[in-house]
Amino acid sequence: PVAHPVPRTDPRISSHTDPTPSVAPHPGPHAGLSTGSRSGSRSTPHPNPLTDPNSLTVADTLLTYPAVRLFADRAAAVVPDFTVDADTLPDVVRVCRSLDGLPLAIELAAARLRTLPLHQIAGRLGDRFRLLTGGSRTAMPRHQTLRAVVEWSWELLSDDERDLAERLAVFPGGVTAEAAAAVTPGLDPDTAFDLLSALIDKSLLQAVPTEPGQDPRFRMLETLREYGADRLSGAGRLADVRRAHAAFFLRLTETAEPHLRRATQMEWIMRLNAERDNILAALRFAAADQDADTAIRIAAAMSWYWTLGDQTQEGRAWMQSALAVPGPSSKEARTIVAIFERVTAVFEDYLWDEIPRLTQDVSDSIAELGSFEHPLLALVSVIVPMLNDDRERLQAMVDKHGDHPDPWVGAMVYLMRGMSAENAGVRAPVRADLERARKTFEEIGERWGLSAALNGLAQLAITDGDDQTALGLQRRSLELIREINAFTSASQIQIGQAQLLARLGQNDDARELLEEVLADAQRSGSAMSCFVALLGLAELHRHIGEREQAWDYLRMAEVEFIEDWKGPPQLLAFREATAAMLHLDDGEAEPARAALCRAYSYGLITRDMPIQARMTVGTARYAEATGQTEVAIRLLGAAEEMLGAADQSDTERLALEARLHDRPDYESCYAVGKNAARDENRALVARVLGLPDDVLTDPEVMRQTLRP
Repeated sequence: PVAHPVPRTDPRISSHTDPTPSVAPHPGPHAGLSTGSRSGSRSTPHPNPLTDPNSLTVADTLLTYPAVRLFADRAAAVVPDFTVDADTLPDVVRVCRSLDGLPLAIELAAARLRTLPLHQIAGRLGDRFRLLTGGSRTAMPRHQTLRAVVEWSWELLSDDERDLAERLAVFPGGVTAEAAAAVTPGLDPDTAFDLLSALIDKSLLQAVPTEPGQDPRFRMLETLREYGADRLSGAGRLADVRRAHAAFFLRLTETAEPHLRRATQMEWIMRLNAERDNILAALRFAAADQDADTAIRIAAAMSWYWTLGDQTQEGRAWMQSALAVPGPSSKEARTIVAIFERVTAVFEDYLWDEIPRLTQDVSDSIAELGSFEHPLLALVSVIVPMLNDDRERLQAMVDKHGDHPDPWVGAMVYLMRGMSAENAGVRAPVRADLERARKTFEEIGERWGLSAALNGLAQLAITDGDDQTALGLQRRSLELIREINAFTSASQIQIGQAQLLARLGQNDDARELLEEVLADAQRSGSAMSCFVALLGLAELHRHIGEREQAWDYLRMAEVEFIEDWKGPPQLLAFREATAAMLHLDDGEAEPARAALCRAYSYGLITRDMPIQARMTVGTARYAEATGQTEVAIRLLGAAEEMLGAADQSDTERLALEARLHDRPDYESCYAVGKNAARDENRALVARVLGLPDDVLTDPEVMRQTLRP
């Protein structure tokens, strides 16, 4: 699978994406460290590389980052044959980054090359104060070690400034005056702001750019944070300050959580984005302190935030950490965390075979809980019958939660029922449910749900052939989801837009959009979005007659993904269907039949009726190509029965109808398929393709033969 690192410029990504301690966010080019008089004599550090060191060229790095040049110069003085080249560059960048770009620290690190190889220096900077002793024998004593420099700066602070500076060591993601006051007994936010400003004047803090409307924010260099933590630990105060920190961010996350389902969600998403490293540190502090209740409640409050922003893999790791903490905790919060972790594991790891057990486990957890109030638990109780294709149980859940006191729940319930009906090929209630959800989401201002409802309505418009309406709905849906920064959802909408643009004859725009999605997916490491974009490009080039390019994109999808594919079978069905159509374009009936066998088998595994309907149209084209004209017409009717509508967006269907519609037996043959029972139509498709009889009752029998 295509796997590319997420750019460090992504606002959701920082150095604290694991449940283990790591380097704090990097300072800007004007960070300072007081090494002289109290009036603020500064040693200005150099800017740090903010990109993946493995992606930098030596020339660009030396030219752009003075910190790297400084290390290279001092290292050459110690080891004359030392050079910064492609082999040493990643470790040099790592050293400069870990040391906050501080010139003195970089000089001390270079001096250690007398006794340690570069890779060991880069790997041992977790304890930089112990590592970076020594240096120039002629420097003043206070400049001979990094610790001495920091101690000198600390001595210049007032008692209140020193106390606060030490407490700030527990904030890996910067600090506001409100947060600083929360970890300092007797300190109010206004006084805290004055002390923070004083620490900026003395070069111990940096001001951090913030979003409009957010409180001023400050950051301490990682080197100073480490020293402050040592001071707290030595005084026996570290545990208490960490507990105060965790308590503050527990309050913050629980305050934010309900706002994530209202018009104020962007304000709170931005605040949680800004505090993300601190929140994860609070969860880690609680886990280390074996405070299960705090850890579980933070994870529960963050569960929908992780879902909204495509951060489910990260969220899963932190939910697992919280669940592993022994001790009593809120029963409702623990149930939320356990369910979201389990659902994320199944869907992120594509463990489709575990869905029946998942739904049973979730049902058992809800039943064991008894009564509950949290909106997310109501949502989960609706998802279970949806995953099981249990429409009767789904209706019971709609009856139970459709008028929930939180209108967001009611909107989500109807959204889910509409999606479930479309998936089952029951078309009649879909529009009413999606419109009802849309109305409520608009009233409460919730962007994620509104985007989903609009995109669902766009799909209905596409099927009806109302392309302009669909395009407007998609654009609005995309605008909303981009505000939230949910990449996967945005890419799915964009791919739908590209398909629509191609049908409208805007082929250049469609190609540009698909190439944009592919590039974004490669940068973000989203294998599924890469795969769908490749399929979209293959289909686009096929329709404009560029068949070699179509095969090239299709082969890219096969080579990159299919051999170890674990993703949704629907996507493999589309890939095989595209291959089948290319074969039919060339008059190659037998390879087309083989590809359609795989496509239809994938569709049966998914129980997805829109997919099965599309594969049925492909089978109709194969039937026509092999002289089975009456069967082809009947299959067109069968496809309408499966979807619940005649799909006006399917160009294969439209072309086939145009060729066959004037036949005298068209209406009667079509009616046979349209009015037949679904199982009868499925059996017809299997029979035309030569699939074994038991594939309808157990599509898994085909799993071993599905690889192309």
